[in-house]
Amino acid sequence: MAKHVQTDFVVFHGELTGGPLCGLVDGARRANALDLVERAAGSGAFSSTTVYTDSDALAKQAAGVAGKVVRTYSHDFHFGKAISDVVSASSAQRICYFGSGAGALLSADEIARLASAESDREVVANNLYSTDFCAFTRVEIICDLALPATDNGLSRVLVEQGRFSGRETDRRPAAVFDIDAPLDLSALQLSAAAKGRLPEYVERHAPTVPHIEAAMHHFTNRDSEVMVAGRVSADTHLYLDRETACRVRFLAEERGIAAAGAQGARSIVGMWIAHQGPAQAFGTLKGRTHAAFIDSRLLFAHEKIEVPMEERFAADLYLAKRLETPYVRALVQAAGAAPFPVVLGSHSLLNGGIMLLCEAAWREAGQGAADVRGLRTAGPKSVPPQCKEAAADDRTPGEQVPRPVRGGHASGPGRGGSKARRSRD
Repeated sequence: MAKHVQTDFVVFHGELTGGPLCGLVDGARRANALDLVERAAGSGAFSSTTVYTDSDALAKQAAGVAGKVVRTYSHDFHFGKAISDVVSASSAQRICYFGSGAGALLSADEIARLASAESDREVVANNLYSTDFCAFTRVEIICDLALPATDNGLSRVLVEQGRFSGRETDRRPAAVFDIDAPLDLSALQLSAAAKGRLPEYVERHAPTVPHIEAAMHHFTNRDSEVMVAGRVSADTHLYLDRETACRVRFLAEERGIAAAGAQGARSIVGMWIAHQGPAQAFGTLKGRTHAAFIDSRLLFAHEKIEVPMEERFAADLYLAKRLETPYVRALVQAAGAAPFPVVLGSHSLLNGGIMLLCEAAWREAGQGAADVRGLRTAGPKSVPPQCKEAAADDRTPGEQVPRPVRGGHASGPGRGGSKARRSRD
């Protein structure tokens, strides 16, 4: 049974530099970091709140919000050393760690549950193999481990080297979401799900992206087929299968490369595009799909090209004039000319972001807003949840289908994520 233990709450924020789009994401993360600290402090579950950052702007903003602000330096930053320093300076039994892009949609109560431990040698994380936020007990042990340079690998090290028991939080859309790229801000704005400083920032700065809005509306159309390809989790697959009216062509590959390193990444989609060329590749999908969400970072890793963060963000927004890498420019131009909307994005967009877009599509369609006898409907026809699979086999063009209500979760916040030092997009 979980019990509350003395827990320190820490947020890491590494400033993103490289251009205006990096600054756009950095500003959103700063706003989220302040929101996280306020929620944690307001929950009463934590003995202290601390912000670790190399950002002058956040250090000034956090001074009146966090209990303590610790300045770090970007030129020699190593996550493992930094989290060891946190542990060494703490007298708490447990540390709750968040990257500044994680947990944007978690409530104070959900964050507070991370202060409860089920054992005295455990780690609880949004993802044990690619961690963005976590909480762990027996803090003194970790200083003797070979900790990773980035936060993605922290929980895996604790489980495999430190022999910690590991468990993951539940994986609702509100907590899977992660701020890693400008398109994540667009998804936030369309979903209207955020609270605190972040939605104010998003309202002022989120880019308008016509192709993402065009693509998301196919989620509510049972005559449509949507392609989703890249580092996509089984939870996202399950969510889309349960929460969309469309058919989904789903290809998950190379999950975990951010934690394991992208060297040697191989993508089936990348091989297909390389074989046919970007323009021809998208052309072959005409009549087979009505919208596509593709993990462009995996394509870059497949091609073994280092694309600067600012250029990756520009590619997401179809800003072709800002693209200097020939492969990236050709990919974006082909996507823009495709006979259906193609969304090129990051890991975060294809997981938490796509869930928010699905929610936004249903809301804009005026369907799914009310629960009727345990069903979230897409129209007047009601089918019991146990008949949904059978009904799907008998679909006729244009027929409306019910959406089941997502049930509550008993323990912990859902999946979320961010990078403390860099975008993991």
